[in-house]
Amino acid sequence: DAQDVARIRKGMLKQLWSHDTNFVTWNKDAGNLYTEGFYSTYYCVNEEVNDKLRRLVEPVDQLEGFVLSRSVSGGTGSGLIKRIMSDIVTEYPKRPLTEVCVFPSKRYSSIPIEPYNAMFGIDIREDRSCYTMLVSNEGVGDYIANAFSKPYCSISEINSVIARLMSNVTCPARMSG
Repeated sequence: DAQDVARIRKGMLKQLWSHDTNFVTWNKDAGNLYTEGFYSTYYCVNEEVNDKLRRLVEPVDQLEGFVLSRSVSGGTGSGLIKRIMSDIVTEYPKRPLTEVCVFPSKRYSSIPIEPYNAMFGIDIREDRSCYTMLVSNEGVGDYIANAFSKPYCSISEINSVIARLMSNVTCPARMSG
């Protein structure tokens, strides 16, 4: 989403990202529809995504693999990323693909088709992903509420816990020793 990318480019962590190689935006999103992301959006952005991925991978001496993070509630995470995952596996067949897949929760969303997007978007097959970590927004929210005796937690708090979980899981691959 162009608005999210703009927020990242102007935010506190903007120095962490190379703006010309890390972001791909398009003039419209997948509109919370799996089919829109899988077909229409993919055909609009796939060349740019594959080109930027190649530019990120080329200077690496020993590519260990890929880590993808996505939510399967909307059209981009369920449809578009499913196609991009397929491209990565085709282009780099001997490199492991680790996926952190966040499932929707009706408690934290008002979009009625999220379960359908999730059903179509999740594709746990050996040829796609070496490791898939499934994370439930509702489960993480319940954990936070119980651990801190809160009646309700925000989606920002849930995202923070998921980000820390991802950081811990990928730590051995990022740190030496």
